[in-house]
Amino acid sequence: MAVCLITASYTFDFVIDRESYWSTNLFASLFTVSKLMGIVLLLVVVMLWTPLRSLLQLKPFVALGKISFSLYLTHGPIVIGMLFLLGPGKRTTIVQIVLSLAVAVAFYYLVEKGAHRLSRHVAQRIRAEDRSVLAA
Repeated sequence: MAVCLITASYTFDFVIDRESYWSTNLFASLFTVSKLMGIVLLLVVVMLWTPLRSLLQLKPFVALGKISFSLYLTHGPIVIGMLFLLGPGKRTTIVQIVLSLAVAVAFYYLVEKGAHRLSRHVAQRIRAEDRSVLAA
């Protein structure tokens, strides 16, 4: 049910012409509310249904969660670029998925982990400076 709500709202959002009557603020709000309801329902199901929670705790899903932000950042240009280069089709979709995952893993290790280390270092320096100012 949750996945259906989310998928349907994104599908309708994508299909509807932005200049049409259907793209008014009311309908845009309804699509947003249905997405949020679907996401909340999905989270509740994951929290309460042990088999699904156990499934999502498997290593492949945990790894996908780790690289999810990198995947979010990098998949767009890859999807569009491959569509432009290869045209629509099943082969293109497979290439888009594999390449998006590979680039996201590389981005995670080369950029995101370094950014996390840098942010922790900066936070430690700020805390240390705050303590020294408070002590003075």
